[in-house]
Amino acid sequence: MEKLQDLSQSELQELLDNPERVESMALESDEIQNIQLEREMALASNRSLAEQNLDMKPRVESEKEVLVERYSQLEAIRETYRQHCSLRGKWEGEREGGRGIYSTGQQSES
Repeated sequence: MEKLQDLSQSELQELLDNPERVESMALESDEIQNIQLEREMALASNRSLAEQNLDMKPRVESEKEVLVERYSQLEAIRETYRQHCSLRGKWEGEREGGRGIYSTGQQSES
């Protein structure tokens, strides 16, 4: 591509009068060529990553289902644990209450 600084006054004037040639020169410039190449490489990379993500989708969905099931099991176990703790607290309260009566009864007998 010819550089603008190398053009004569009349050649520059011709460029002003010919927008198609200006566009053609711009598209042929090294900078534009590099930008287009980078863009194409980025598009190819994005496409590849998208395909990889789509390939992983069935596994992700399967693992998600397993996770949901395990979380459900955890919640059931947690609820069972809470119930056991509650029952244990009641039993201990009954035993302590029974001891209190027993020890009070023992003290009054002495």
